[in-house]
Amino acid sequence: MSGRCSSLAAVQPQDTASPPVDASRHGLFRYLTAEESSDYLAIMDLFSASLLTDLSAAEVTAQLAERAPAIDRDLAEARCRQLVTWGNLVPSLRDAKVSTVAEYLRSRSRYQVSKLGGRVHREAVAILH
Repeated sequence: MSGRCSSLAAVQPQDTASPPVDASRHGLFRYLTAEESSDYLAIMDLFSASLLTDLSAAEVTAQLAERAPAIDRDLAEARCRQLVTWGNLVPSLRDAKVSTVAEYLRSRSRYQVSKLGGRVHREAVAILH
């Protein structure tokens, strides 16, 4: 019986020096395995292309039409919102100068890559390549 206990201890290391895993960060990886991962990867490519990129769903749609299979504005908005939920994007804090209510509503939905979202994406792209 004591042989079983020692082998169990070998399987479950008692490393108290490593910090606890922050479960809230698990969502950062979900876009990589989601059914629509190609959409999410293309969107994250846009946001990670340069420092402090600030885009609306309409701009995401326009830029994706030039590079990848196109998605419509509503789908781009849904994908960006989902990336916000997972922690990869954050709502932009930029104040937009607009002349109509419609422009204001569109400008409110602007996004930027989060610090950890950008880091995960850069590492994931490096691994995928």
